Amino acid sequence: MVASGKVNVKQLITHRFELEETVKAFDTAKTGAGNPVKIMIRCFNNDTGTANGCYIVPNIVHFVRFGRKPFTFVDSVCVLAAYKNQKPEIIFFHTDQPYFRGLYWNIILSTPGLGDIVRLKFARAPSRIFAHPLSFEWRRFHGGDIARLQILMEYGGIYLDNDSYIVKSLDEFRRFEMTVGWKINGNLSNQVIVAHRNARFLREWLLSYKDNYRAKSWFYNAGIRPTQAVLVKRPELVHRVSRRLAEYNGIASMLYLARTDAWREHYAIHLLINHQYMLGKNFSSNATYPVRFSERNIDKYPVTFRDMVYDVFPFAQLNTTRRAKFENNYEAVDFEGFNNETGSPSGCYIVPNFVHFVRFNKPKLSFVEAVCMLSAFHHQKPEKIYIHTNVKAVGKYWQVLAKVKGLSQVLEFKNLPIPREIFGQKLSSKWNVFHGGDVARLRILSEFGGAVFGQRQLFGPIDKPVQVFGDVVGMATREIASEPKHRITLGSLRNFEGNYEVVCELRAQTS
Repeated sequence: MVASGKVNVKQLITHRFELEETVKAFDTAKTGAGNPVKIMIRCFNNDTGTANGCYIVPNIVHFVRFGRKPFTFVDSVCVLAAYKNQKPEIIFFHTDQPYFRGLYWNIILSTPGLGDIVRLKFARAPSRIFAHPLSFEWRRFHGGDIARLQILMEYGGIYLDNDSYIVKSLDEFRRFEMTVGWKINGNLSNQVIVAHRNARFLREWLLSYKDNYRAKSWFYNAGIRPTQAVLVKRPELVHRVSRRLAEYNGIASMLYLARTDAWREHYAIHLLINHQYMLGKNFSSNATYPVRFSERNIDKYPVTFRDMVYDVFPFAQLNTTRRAKFENNYEAVDFEGFNNETGSPSGCYIVPNFVHFVRFNKPKLSFVEAVCMLSAFHHQKPEKIYIHTNVKAVGKYWQVLAKVKGLSQVLEFKNLPIPREIFGQKLSSKWNVFHGGDVARLRILSEFGGAVFGQRQLFGPIDKPVQVFGDVVGMATREIASEPKHRITLGSLRNFEGNYEVVCELRAQTS
């Protein structure tokens, strides 16, 4: 349902709560073994909730993360707050990424008990809603708005924006069909939603897109239209919390320009971390905005938000996690504040020993290209050599390389079509192979890490300590030659630090 962006009509017209056994919707301590699992929705009262106070919303927390956006310090703070203060059975991350990486993600996984309940659920970002393609400009945001409704319709539970901080348990709202923050004379907030999976307003909210999707408006379908078109007419569809759930006027000033304990009176707070422009001023000459908060600078901001961080973030655990995850763990490094002059602590490697070649529309390997590939194998001794290509490799020099001892064990071909566009912009047809190669290099490094080399880039033995640095694009610091216009001959290689022997080996294989 989430992957396709389509609406299950049968589910939309359901008039009953139907609880799956796989989703523990009831707290047995409150409900008892004999509590009914079906509740008629038509007569449900969202002012009083369930008759005996039992829970009908599962204690599951949902976050949505589309795109390869790194986990930030604030992201981790909000996950830790949800874990500490809500004590959920499961925390789902609905994402189109195969995994997350970075220091802050590892903090989450290494927090006792938290890593045990974290689950990644693959979901494609919606690209359409009914017949409407989503706005290119707002696709990530509009897709997230739609995905949260679809996710809640599938699982039920508690949806949180990535910068929404649970202050105290939301369990009292699990007694209602659906709970939203909805200010007096205002529109609903969609940063925190508590809902049963068959809540009527979830259906109505999604259907409100059908005839009136405004692609150019950031918040219209996320808050304005569902309020004005549905809730104003049928307020009984939700349990309304007018204050202290997600947002209210002045929240940014309370968080970042003052220090008060008033935050503890809230249920949940939307941190507005990407809206610091609303502040209009700094807290002090040392505490300025906008800022990207981290464990290194939070102590300089004696404001309410700092107290919230101190309440949940495991600073004592941080150094242990940082050291442990730096030990040649290529997936775990967070580069916020990373020092590229000195490199990683203790000189450990953070870039995997992979070599990448990108070859578009070139099935045959030339003699010079074979020399360069073989020199990479001999001097770098990589764990993997990846050939990213859109064609099948043919010709004698591929066969020659296959005979080189040990090379075939590390050589792996990856099918990769030539990129035709970047961020919706078509690449030049004239320069497509070249511009597509430029784009492909960045995408490959984003996915694998390692070192990308040109087809005719020849180098001597690389000083391995170069691997401790974060920027790997120019990793080959001792490049020898690139042969743009002239042939490299055996004689010209005699002074190239071992590559003469490489060529001799290649010639020996061909003879």
